[in-house]
Amino acid sequence: MILRFFVFSLKDAGRNLTNHASGGILETDTAEMCKISKYRFIWGMNMNENERLDGIKAFWNENSDSEWYRSLRTEEKIHALQERPERAFHPAVYALIRKIFPDLTKAKVLLPSSGDNHAAFALSLLGAQVTSADISERQLENAAEIAARLRLNIEFVCDDTMQLSHISNQAYD
Repeated sequence: MILRFFVFSLKDAGRNLTNHASGGILETDTAEMCKISKYRFIWGMNMNENERLDGIKAFWNENSDSEWYRSLRTEEKIHALQERPERAFHPAVYALIRKIFPDLTKAKVLLPSSGDNHAAFALSLLGAQVTSADISERQLENAAEIAARLRLNIEFVCDDTMQLSHISNQAYD
């Protein structure tokens, strides 16, 4: 089973963006639309698949160093995650994870569209073998720095998470 954690809301400096799978913008304010439109990946634009993926990648690479994402990488946030890894999840999601994997030390988990990677850090801290896949090299670089500092053994894979072409089929629980 692949756990998919990729629908979330970003609220930063008055914007309200919603990421759906590989970066589709569903709602935003006018000022943000001007910024986002330079990446040309609003649904319905005429472009080939490579242009669409390049736009999505550029958007998330740039956003990975935004004030909001930097706030998720502070020593305080990472320390809190180390102290109570389960807090990376909504309580209902965490209960479902524990129901499916009562012993996480035996779980091999793939997290597509891993974003800030708090779920990857948490699952690794809880004993799971974790692979984090994201289209953004910058997101993965930031996460790899934190994982190294925490001495977590997480595999990071840069891939289009709608295709997962760099991931072995049937390799995960």
